[in-house]
Amino acid sequence: MKCFKAVNKMKIKEGRAQEVIERFKKSKSIHTFDGFLFMEVIEKINTSEFDEVEICTTWSDKSSFDAWQNSTSFVKAHKPIEERDKRGEDNPILESGVDFYAVHIQHEPEYSGDGREERLHRMLMEASKPVLNRLDQLEENLLKSDLSYNKLSSI
Repeated sequence: MKCFKAVNKMKIKEGRAQEVIERFKKSKSIHTFDGFLFMEVIEKINTSEFDEVEICTTWSDKSSFDAWQNSTSFVKAHKPIEERDKRGEDNPILESGVDFYAVHIQHEPEYSGDGREERLHRMLMEASKPVLNRLDQLEENLLKSDLSYNKLSSI
Protein backbone atom coordinates (compact mmCIF):
# COMPACT_ATOMS: atom_id res chain seq x y z
CA MET A 1 0.00 0.00 0.00
CA LYS A 2 1.37 3.39 -0.98
CA CYS A 3 -0.90 5.39 1.38
CA PHE A 4 -4.30 5.48 3.11
CA LYS A 5 -7.33 7.57 2.11
CA ALA A 6 -10.43 8.43 4.15
CA VAL A 7 -13.41 9.88 2.25
CA ASN A 8 -16.29 11.52 4.12
CA LYS A 9 -19.22 11.46 1.69
CA MET A 10 -21.93 13.97 2.57
CA LYS A 11 -25.39 14.29 1.14
CA ILE A 12 -26.27 18.01 1.33
CA LYS A 13 -29.57 19.85 1.03
CA GLU A 14 -30.02 21.03 -2.54
CA GLY A 15 -28.28 24.33 -3.27
CA ARG A 16 -26.24 24.37 -0.02
CA ALA A 17 -23.01 22.59 -1.01
CA GLN A 18 -21.01 25.83 -1.05
CA GLU A 19 -21.97 26.47 2.58
CA VAL A 20 -20.30 23.18 3.58
CA ILE A 21 -17.32 23.68 1.26
CA GLU A 22 -16.59 27.08 2.88
CA ARG A 23 -15.97 25.33 6.22
CA PHE A 24 -12.83 23.74 4.75
CA LYS A 25 -11.21 26.77 3.10
CA LYS A 26 -8.80 27.47 5.96
CA SER A 27 -6.22 24.95 7.14
CA LYS A 28 -7.08 23.26 10.40
CA SER A 29 -5.09 21.21 12.92
CA ILE A 30 -5.44 18.10 10.74
CA HIS A 31 -2.87 19.65 8.43
CA THR A 32 -0.22 19.46 11.17
CA PHE A 33 -0.59 15.78 12.04
CA ASP A 34 2.20 13.32 11.36
CA GLY A 35 1.36 11.25 8.32
CA PHE A 36 -1.16 13.74 6.86
CA LEU A 37 -0.37 14.21 3.16
CA PHE A 38 -3.21 16.27 1.70
CA MET A 39 -6.92 17.03 1.68
CA GLU A 40 -9.30 17.46 -1.23
CA VAL A 41 -12.82 18.88 -0.98
CA ILE A 42 -14.78 17.78 -4.01
CA GLU A 43 -18.34 18.42 -5.13
CA LYS A 44 -20.25 16.02 -7.31
CA ILE A 45 -21.72 17.82 -10.29
CA ASN A 46 -24.95 17.12 -12.15
CA THR A 47 -26.86 15.89 -9.12
CA SER A 48 -30.59 16.28 -8.65
CA GLU A 49 -32.66 16.56 -5.47
CA PHE A 50 -29.56 17.01 -3.26
CA ASP A 51 -25.90 18.08 -3.47
CA GLU A 52 -22.93 15.86 -2.73
CA VAL A 53 -19.61 16.89 -1.16
CA GLU A 54 -16.70 14.63 -0.29
CA ILE A 55 -13.84 15.44 2.05
CA CYS A 56 -10.92 13.25 0.99
CA THR A 57 -7.90 13.06 3.27
CA THR A 58 -4.79 11.16 2.28
CA TRP A 59 -2.40 9.79 4.90
CA SER A 60 0.95 8.03 4.81
CA ASP A 61 -0.66 5.12 6.71
CA LYS A 62 -3.80 4.12 8.59
CA SER A 63 -2.19 4.49 12.02
CA SER A 64 -1.58 8.22 11.32
CA PHE A 65 -5.27 8.64 10.45
CA ASP A 66 -6.28 6.70 13.59
CA ALA A 67 -4.04 8.94 15.75
CA TRP A 68 -5.75 12.03 14.36
CA GLN A 69 -9.23 10.53 14.76
CA ASN A 70 -8.49 9.73 18.42
CA SER A 71 -7.02 13.18 19.18
CA THR A 72 -8.54 16.15 20.99
CA SER A 73 -7.98 18.11 17.76
CA PHE A 74 -10.47 15.80 16.02
CA VAL A 75 -13.01 16.34 18.81
CA LYS A 76 -12.50 20.14 18.67
CA ALA A 77 -12.92 20.14 14.88
CA HIS A 78 -16.24 18.29 15.05
CA LYS A 79 -17.65 19.91 18.20
CA PRO A 80 -19.16 22.96 16.41
CA ILE A 81 -21.29 20.61 14.27
CA GLU A 82 -22.61 18.81 17.35
CA GLU A 83 -23.28 22.13 19.10
CA ARG A 84 -25.26 23.45 16.11
CA ASP A 85 -27.31 20.24 16.08
CA LYS A 86 -28.02 20.54 19.83
CA ARG A 87 -29.24 24.12 19.34
CA GLY A 88 -31.53 22.91 16.58
CA GLU A 89 -29.84 25.04 13.92
CA ASP A 90 -30.57 24.23 10.30
CA ASN A 91 -27.89 21.76 9.26
CA PRO A 92 -27.30 21.55 5.49
CA ILE A 93 -25.95 17.99 5.84
CA LEU A 94 -28.64 15.35 5.32
CA GLU A 95 -26.42 12.33 5.88
CA SER A 96 -22.77 11.42 5.94
CA GLY A 97 -20.51 8.39 6.03
CA VAL A 98 -16.81 7.64 5.77
CA ASP A 99 -15.23 5.13 3.39
CA PHE A 100 -11.62 3.99 3.59
CA TYR A 101 -9.26 3.14 0.74
CA ALA A 102 -5.79 1.71 0.30
CA VAL A 103 -3.93 3.62 -2.40
CA HIS A 104 -1.64 1.26 -4.27
CA ILE A 105 -0.54 3.29 -7.27
CA GLN A 106 -0.15 7.04 -7.82
CA HIS A 107 1.09 8.76 -10.94
CA GLU A 108 2.44 12.28 -10.67
CA PRO A 109 2.87 14.68 -13.56
CA GLU A 110 6.20 14.94 -15.29
CA TYR A 111 7.64 18.39 -14.65
CA SER A 112 9.27 20.44 -17.36
CA GLY A 113 11.67 22.04 -14.86
CA ASP A 114 14.09 20.38 -12.51
CA GLY A 115 11.47 20.19 -9.71
CA ARG A 116 13.61 21.89 -7.06
CA GLU A 117 10.85 24.28 -6.00
CA GLU A 118 8.35 21.42 -5.56
CA ARG A 119 10.86 19.29 -3.61
CA LEU A 120 11.79 22.22 -1.37
CA HIS A 121 8.12 22.95 -0.65
CA ARG A 122 7.47 19.30 0.29
CA MET A 123 10.58 19.20 2.48
CA LEU A 124 9.54 22.37 4.34
CA MET A 125 6.01 21.07 4.85
CA GLU A 126 7.28 17.75 6.22
CA ALA A 127 9.87 19.46 8.44
CA SER A 128 7.25 21.75 10.03
CA LYS A 129 4.78 18.98 10.98
CA PRO A 130 6.59 17.77 14.14
CA VAL A 131 6.88 21.33 15.46
CA LEU A 132 3.19 22.04 14.83
CA ASN A 133 2.20 18.69 16.37
CA ARG A 134 4.26 19.48 19.46
CA LEU A 135 2.60 22.90 19.77
CA ASP A 136 -0.83 21.20 19.62
CA GLN A 137 0.28 18.78 22.36
CA LEU A 138 1.58 21.62 24.54
CA GLU A 139 -1.66 23.54 24.11
CA GLU A 140 -3.65 20.43 25.00
CA ASN A 141 -1.56 19.82 28.14
CA LEU A 142 -1.86 23.45 29.23
CA LEU A 143 -5.63 23.35 28.84
CA LYS A 144 -5.79 20.15 30.93
CA SER A 145 -3.55 21.61 33.64
CA ASP A 146 -4.73 23.17 36.90
CA LEU A 147 -3.13 26.53 36.10
CA SER A 148 -5.42 29.53 36.31
CA TYR A 149 -6.25 31.52 33.18
CA ASN A 150 -4.07 34.44 34.34
CA LYS A 151 -1.04 32.17 34.67
CA LEU A 152 -1.75 30.52 31.30
CA SER A 153 -2.08 33.85 29.50
CA SER A 154 1.34 34.95 30.77
CA ILE A 155 3.04 31.87 29.26
